[in-house]
Amino acid sequence: MISNRKSLVWKFFEQHSDSALMVLCVICKKKYSQKGRGTSSLWNHLKAFHKAEYDDLSTEQAKQAKEKEAEKTPLQKAKSEVKQKSIAECFPSVKIWDVNSFRSKNLDKIIAEMLVMDDLPFSHVEDLGFMRLMTEICPQYKLKQRNFYTSKICDEMYDSAFAKIKSIVNKNQLNCNFAFTTDVWSDTSAGVSLLSLTAHVVTEKLERVNFVLSAEPLHERHTGEYISMKFDEMLEKWDIPSSTVHCVLRDSGANMKKALFLSGLNNIDCTVHKIHLVVKQGLSSKEEIGNLIRKCRSIATHFHHSTMAQDELKKIQGRLQEPMLTIIHDSPTRWNSTLYMLERTQKLKEPLCLYAASNSN
Repeated sequence: MISNRKSLVWKFFEQHSDSALMVLCVICKKKYSQKGRGTSSLWNHLKAFHKAEYDDLSTEQAKQAKEKEAEKTPLQKAKSEVKQKSIAECFPSVKIWDVNSFRSKNLDKIIAEMLVMDDLPFSHVEDLGFMRLMTEICPQYKLKQRNFYTSKICDEMYDSAFAKIKSIVNKNQLNCNFAFTTDVWSDTSAGVSLLSLTAHVVTEKLERVNFVLSAEPLHERHTGEYISMKFDEMLEKWDIPSSTVHCVLRDSGANMKKALFLSGLNNIDCTVHKIHLVVKQGLSSKEEIGNLIRKCRSIATHFHHSTMAQDELKKIQGRLQEPMLTIIHDSPTRWNSTLYMLERTQKLKEPLCLYAASNSN
């Protein structure tokens, strides 16, 4: 019999004389292949065909295991009793906060304030990067859809901010008159024009406080009558009587003048806007200067619309070892931006000439 095997089952099996890969049952002389196999098939043979021997061998094996367990040291016993944790036990499921809990509501508020303060779109809360960040730093928080923050910001936060600003307005009405600046400007992203009204207050402590009271959309033609009606609505909304309005600073547009006259409010022209009109008229009176400005605007437009052109201009500046400057495009409402555009074009004269030479189009 094979004596160098540890399992007790080898008491009833021996190596076959014809092959090293064959074993022979010493009871029934049946042959079994042992190539790549363990002792399970041998135990199954005893259990199926030699029940008495199988029972005796099982009893002896259990006795040996018990004796071996008794011989173990306390440390070995402790190690054997340690149960290996499953993946589920190592990574227990996270308990999600209740949406009405203080921690969940506080995080709702912080996320909503982030959207407002950083002027982010509501869809930001559904972006993959934001969701991964929140899942990593706070897996207990249940992420909300954009509609949740839309209603929270537009309702709760607006009402809260409105109440605070209105308390400031009411408090300062007792001590001073208000001065306002107003303008009509276009929100190109929303495709709508807005009438803004910004209050300027000097408190008892001689502190100057500025805050935008309203930015009302204009859905009709910007006539003096329509803008006057909007002014009256905004002042009524904030409970500001016209008698407490010291003056309103506006541009020199005929519709703005008429609107404030119809509303019975003291108003004056904006000095900065007046200067802008004077400079603009002076520049347009000289044909040579007008042509020069139009050429510079054309150059600025070309580079602002082409990243390839910007990259090529940077390479030219690098070869000339000049500072990396970009083309400035002026704004039609700020005369000083036209000056900055001309100055920058002059500084980039040589790189621009080299660019033009290699790009005849």
